[in-house]
Amino acid sequence: MTEKKIVVLAGLMALSISCASKTAQQEPTAPADPASDFAEPEIGETDGIQGYEDVVLTAEDERLAIPGEGKGKVPPMKARGKKSNLQDPSFWPRGEGIAGLMEELVWGMSVKKVFSIFEKKIKAIYEEQMKAQSGDLLAEDRIRTAMTKELNKVKNSYVAYNGQTTGYESHMVSSEFMHNNGESMLVWDAGKYVEYLFFINDRFWKRVRLFRIDQLGGITLEEFNGTIEAMMGTPGQEIVDEEGNLQKIVWRDEDSYAAILDGSKFFGVYGLRLSAAVTETNLDKLRTREGKKDTTTVSDDVASTIERAVTSVDMDDHQESVIDQYTGKAHNDGGFGDTGTQSSPKKSEPAKKQESKPISDEEVDSLF
Repeated sequence: MTEKKIVVLAGLMALSISCASKTAQQEPTAPADPASDFAEPEIGETDGIQGYEDVVLTAEDERLAIPGEGKGKVPPMKARGKKSNLQDPSFWPRGEGIAGLMEELVWGMSVKKVFSIFEKKIKAIYEEQMKAQSGDLLAEDRIRTAMTKELNKVKNSYVAYNGQTTGYESHMVSSEFMHNNGESMLVWDAGKYVEYLFFINDRFWKRVRLFRIDQLGGITLEEFNGTIEAMMGTPGQEIVDEEGNLQKIVWRDEDSYAAILDGSKFFGVYGLRLSAAVTETNLDKLRTREGKKDTTTVSDDVASTIERAVTSVDMDDHQESVIDQYTGKAHNDGGFGDTGTQSSPKKSEPAKKQESKPISDEEVDSLF
């Protein structure tokens, strides 16, 4: 591991993008090189998080309420047998490190409670900078101004998906939400990575952190996966598509699901997706209203961003969501870990398994 790669994961959380099908008439073309400037879409002014005032949290904000609780049980963890369906979450390997990846976050937290945690994290970063500039009043003032600007940016990133065009419909996370079902999202762009925090009925249930590969010193997916494997204590289960192409690598425990996302080919990112198992299990029961994405049609404003989405920075977590809209080919994602809509991989075209290469403790200070 080169020194170039040492800095890549310091302070980062350990975090599929499958290739979309091509039509016979038209084939969307990937850029020659992975995107190197992953950025958020330009979004109009929002009202931000309503009712948030100086980290004053109510008793309701401190209460936990995980979306999907009481609507159905999480698939139990089972020992694998020779005929086990390894796409079924029941047989996914236990990730001993999942709980540690959550940091201070807990499923079921309110939006304001989650924001307060990130406010504390951001303030700690800037306070360290101010210590280094202690005595330089102008420098301290610049740092304080930058901190206020970043906190406001996070607060104003809050978006409720109520059927409007938000700018994320052709973004990498477009398959992670649906409109008109009480869903919302909060975003923090930390530079080396972007954090996406998802809510249903204002309660936290999913965390996606996407790492910019150019900021990771150009590490490979095998190195990234090896590092996560070391934290999980075991190799993950590879989930593949019908052609045997790798979609994601998954783990679970009693409370959460975890998946490595590979967006390197088109988008220049790796990611880790963590979600509440009970919410994933009951997602169809929570998404009961019209407003689920119709992948057979696309509005003019979304269509105008498709080329930019594929070739530059506005990216789709499941890339097929963008390209299928462009081609008119419907795609049913089925939800994370869904075994009812996923097909088993063709035996004749297995996924190519490559050796994982963990990054040593000496080379990485922390994955957070």
